[in-house]
Amino acid sequence: MFIFDTEYILNAMKYRVEKLKFFIDSTYFSSDWSSFIFNVIRLSFLRNDKKLREFVFSSVTSTSFDKSVIDKPKFVAFKLLHQLSQDKNDQQVKKDLSTILKTIQIVGDTNLLSFLKQIQTDILKE
Repeated sequence: MFIFDTEYILNAMKYRVEKLKFFIDSTYFSSDWSSFIFNVIRLSFLRNDKKLREFVFSSVTSTSFDKSVIDKPKFVAFKLLHQLSQDKNDQQVKKDLSTILKTIQIVGDTNLLSFLKQIQTDILKE
């Protein structure tokens, strides 16, 4: 996915978001859905592509991940980072982000935690 430009990814998402939503309850498609969405979100932060992030967060809600105790906090953390990038002084977002990062730490996903903290640091430096 990293080799494609934003417009290509947006067009692919527009098509796939609707198709994947039909299969969200399927075990296999559910994990494909999560992988696809999180890869796009991660890419949007690495490229600092707010347009891509806004499309994802307007197309997908956290309720899409209600069945996963791992994916829902991950989605919420990324969404909070997106909100932080829009307003670095929002104390409620900072507080909520701190709470969700503690949750991810408890779960033990150290790679994700490191990535999220690095993105948070980068956002606050801008």
